[in-house]
Amino acid sequence: LDQVRTRKSAYEQACLAEANRRAAKGHLALAEAYAGGDASELELHLLYLRATEQDDAQTPYKNIVAKGRHAATLHHVDYARESAPAPSLLVDAGATCNGYHSDITRTWVKGEGAAAQGFRELIRRVEALQQEMCRRAVPGVPYEDLHDQAHELLAPVLRDVGLARGSDEELIARGVTRKFFPHGLGHALGVQTHDVGCRVDDPRPENALLRTTVTLAVDHVFTIEPGCYFIDSLMDELGADSAGALVDWGGVAALRPFGGVRIEDNIVVGADKPHNLTREGFAAVARATVVATP
Repeated sequence: LDQVRTRKSAYEQACLAEANRRAAKGHLALAEAYAGGDASELELHLLYLRATEQDDAQTPYKNIVAKGRHAATLHHVDYARESAPAPSLLVDAGATCNGYHSDITRTWVKGEGAAAQGFRELIRRVEALQQEMCRRAVPGVPYEDLHDQAHELLAPVLRDVGLARGSDEELIARGVTRKFFPHGLGHALGVQTHDVGCRVDDPRPENALLRTTVTLAVDHVFTIEPGCYFIDSLMDELGADSAGALVDWGGVAALRPFGGVRIEDNIVVGADKPHNLTREGFAAVARATVVATP
């Protein structure tokens, strides 16, 4: 039964697409609110519910709404009540349609100082990495290979934005990329946010947290969600290890107040190329907004 669930029918894909469109409304509302003010995490969470017309219990999972350093907590759901300026906002939130889930993450930054510009560049580079991984999600590719490729692409990003030094091979082999990007590249998606049937074998030990090891096939649906974070415990571990010599700790200190960045889309594996439900959902909401504006 789990294996039957891994390939989504046209009806299921339509439900997933609508769940993405509904969630896009919430993400766009929060992007506007964050750009225009200093609403608290709780206020932003409530705004997301209103924009997506969901009760809290109807969301596919507890919304992650994390400002500043809170974005370094991968599942930050203990929302701050106070309204205060923050240099960044990470929102990981979805919506449902007929029981099918969407799971979308976006990260935004405010400010024009050197640190803000550095974090803005990190967001840009992680999004470019994420879009490349979406393009590579084609039939016949083992998902664990995609995860490994994400680390191969992250290594030069860390170097280029001033967080690390050394070769790509060193940064990967000595575990530096995995301290900045400690979770899996993504997971199956359907009537559960972490849908079943796609961890057919255990991943290699260094990829222990990877939820998906299946070989991609047409009509599989996955999230693609690389990230880069400044998690205190992992940074401390890296600093205590000889591999810490590969890290530019001045660069880490400058970006640590921003917490981290994650970009996440939901894709359907197609015969020739993936079908990005999330980007299409955002585009549909944007078109509807333009039409509705007098």
